[in-house]
Amino acid sequence: MYNIMSIDLNNIINAILVEEGVRPACLIQPADYFEATGKDENMMAIKAKIKSFFPDLILSEKYTTYQGTIVSKKSYDGEEISLTRMGEILGYPCYRDFNQFNRNDEYTYFIEIMIVFKNNSSEQLLVNICKNREEESAFQEIADKAKAALTKEKYKTILEDNEVEQIHVVIQSDIPSKVLVDKLMLHKVLTREEKQALQNILYNFGFTMKLQYYNFQYDNPLQIGIIVGILLLSRNYPLSPFFPLQKYPKQDKQIATLLLDWEQEILDALEKTKDKTRRVTKSRRLTKLRRFKSI
Repeated sequence: MYNIMSIDLNNIINAILVEEGVRPACLIQPADYFEATGKDENMMAIKAKIKSFFPDLILSEKYTTYQGTIVSKKSYDGEEISLTRMGEILGYPCYRDFNQFNRNDEYTYFIEIMIVFKNNSSEQLLVNICKNREEESAFQEIADKAKAALTKEKYKTILEDNEVEQIHVVIQSDIPSKVLVDKLMLHKVLTREEKQALQNILYNFGFTMKLQYYNFQYDNPLQIGIIVGILLLSRNYPLSPFFPLQKYPKQDKQIATLLLDWEQEILDALEKTKDKTRRVTKSRRLTKLRRFKSI
C-alpha cells in the first residue's frame, strides 16, 4: 500500500501548473502505483484530493487508448488519443520526436525539469525524450513559469512544508542498449554514464532497486552473459505490441508478479556466478532519470 501523502505531492504540483496555465494538462497513471484503472484505491484518493483543491479542473478517463486520468481545463472523453497526441496534450516540448527515432540504435536526450524544495527533498516535474537539445529553451521557460506559479502565496497551504527552493533543467544523453551490448561483448569497460544507462533499462523493465543497483562484476564472463541477455530482451521485448499494459489489467498484475520472480532468479544467478575471491566494492548509486512508461 502506498502512503497517500507521499504520492500526492507530484500530482498536486502538476494540478497547480494546469490551474495556472503553465501546462495544458497532466496525466495520473495507475501503473505508477501498481494499479490498472482510475477506479482503484490510490487513484480514487488522488483524484478526490485534486478535485477538492481544484473543483473546476476536468478529469478525463473515457478516451482511447486509455493511459490514465488526464487533468485539464477541457474534456478529452470520447477522443482517440495516440501516444504522440498525448505528448502534445500534456505540453511536452519534444512530443513530435516520439515516432521519429529508434531508441535502440540512435543517441537521444532526456531533458528533465526538477523541483528542489527548501526541506532538501526533490520532485521530477516532467521528463521528455528528445532527438537533440534544440528545445532546451522551451524546458527552461516551463521551469521559470513553474517556479513563479508554485511560489504564489495562495499555494503555501496546499504545498504545506514543500516550499520551492529552485526549479532547474537537467539534460542527460540516452545511450542505446546496442552500444552497451557491443562494449560488453568486446570486454570493454563501461563508463559511468553507460552504467547509468544500464540502470535505467533495468528501471524501465520494472525491476526493483535490488537489481538496478546490483554491484555487477563487469569482467566476469558469466555475469556479462546475464546482462547481455537482459539487454537483448529490452531491444526485442515480446510484450511491446501490447503497451500500454494498463489496457489489460488482469494480465498487467500477472506480469508484475512474474517480473519479480524473474528478478529473483536473476539475482540468484548473479550471486552463484560471483567471483568471491575479489575484494567487494560498495556500489555507488547513480542519479536516475525516470523515463516514460507509455509516452
